[in-house]
Amino acid sequence: MGEEFWWFYDVIVVAAILVCGFIASKQGIFKGVITITGNIVAVVLAFSLSGFIANFYYNNSTESEIIKKMSAPAANSRFGMKMSDYIDNLGYNGLSVNSAKIEAIYKSDASKKSYDEQIYSYVNSVNGKEVDRKEVFLEKLHKGYAEVVKDIVSAKLSKYAAEYAAREIEKDPDSMNELIPLLMKTADGGTENNGAAQYIAENYIKSPYKNHTKLVAFIILMIVFIAAALFIASSAKVRLYDDMKAATLTVGALIGIANGAIITLLASAIVRLNVVTGSDAMLFFNNKAIDKTFVFKYFYQFITDKF
Repeated sequence: MGEEFWWFYDVIVVAAILVCGFIASKQGIFKGVITITGNIVAVVLAFSLSGFIANFYYNNSTESEIIKKMSAPAANSRFGMKMSDYIDNLGYNGLSVNSAKIEAIYKSDASKKSYDEQIYSYVNSVNGKEVDRKEVFLEKLHKGYAEVVKDIVSAKLSKYAAEYAAREIEKDPDSMNELIPLLMKTADGGTENNGAAQYIAENYIKSPYKNHTKLVAFIILMIVFIAAALFIASSAKVRLYDDMKAATLTVGALIGIANGAIITLLASAIVRLNVVTGSDAMLFFNNKAIDKTFVFKYFYQFITDKF
């Protein structure tokens, strides 16, 4: 969906409120109260249970699958070679590094002298001059780390997970001091690298996968609980104050607004799920469109903060 369709999201909000208001006014006050009470309980239970489900599912199934999928890409990452090529292509005039030297640095003991310090000293020594200010060069170097790990993750997992891992590395590049030695090693035969895969899973992509599962669980639980609330309300035999049309319409309108907000929250969760499982282009355009909305963006931001 492109930016020009931003209005569609606000239409969802208006439609949800109007439809829910109409239904509530027809239900009567008693059934309307049952419905809104059930829907509020649905939101509370969905938020509470989705976190538990996500943790349980990740710890007992997802993590092991992620490690298994990333073992081969981690073993074939060619980290030293890729970083050598990356440094060569940073655009510094006359800078051409020796790939064997770069690999030797990444195989060294970083506890004595950090990889960043070693790489920066080496590139400055190539032509006998400072290639760039230290902070600028290291920022570029860390982006290279992020790109390599992004390639490892995206080889078998979602683009969303890969982008998330890259952002985590750029936020905390020092974490690479533990990952690099793992990437420079391969398992028997060089076909698997469970150590590096496990480190990436635990430090860079646990949150997005847990959040993804939590979001799916939230949506399913919301649908089930809301359906249950509607069923209970429709099964109720009591209709109070049906002769008080003005009161019924007023209360129905208020209940309709509340129910519409809850339905919009569910719709926001569904949109969020499509964003995080879609392509980078879809991620970009959806966010741009949502940012232009008048009302929907607040519901979406609430869901984004939770997931």
